[in-house]
Amino acid sequence: VEVAERERIEAVEAAEKETIKAVEAAIAEVVKLDKFGTPTARVMFKKVAADLLDSDLENKVLAVTELGKIGNNAAVPILMAAVNFRHPELISEIITTLAAIGDSRAIPLMYEEVANPDYRVRSACLRGLFKLTDDEKETPVLINGLRDKHHEVRRTAVTLLGWKCRADDLSALTQCLKDEDAKVRKAAVLALAGAVLLSI
Repeated sequence: VEVAERERIEAVEAAEKETIKAVEAAIAEVVKLDKFGTPTARVMFKKVAADLLDSDLENKVLAVTELGKIGNNAAVPILMAAVNFRHPELISEIITTLAAIGDSRAIPLMYEEVANPDYRVRSACLRGLFKLTDDEKETPVLINGLRDKHHEVRRTAVTLLGWKCRADDLSALTQCLKDEDAKVRKAAVLALAGAVLLSI
């Protein structure tokens, strides 16, 4: 057992080192580009992005939030590399930030992470796909979210489907009126009420 645990720890540490290298390379590549307007903006961007390499998870999450506030899509390849740190809280914040930046390069990542074991990541992916995809490809993902084991993911899926307001989704939303969670049931009532108002 001890040998297996030691091997697992070594594998995690090796993956972490690889991710650090990938994030460093992404930062170096992006900073060379002329996407910052001023030298000061470039320096500030690089400083914030470098905090993704901090050993403290909270500082990593704050760096992602700040990159979102800067709003420069130069952050996209850096954030996508940082997903491989594999901390659910960090991934959730990265997905939310990528959706806010609005870059379609993040869409495949969201489809991949919508199966993440952490409910916060799954919820963030549903919101991100709703925002970034303008076709019906995300609808099956949202419908699937109605059956998620976590009530927060189900509530997110209900709300987003309500906003889409497609007649095809009404029966699935109606089923959510029987959900075991009161917040999901309330979201279903609001979604269906919105659909009725729009059909009048």
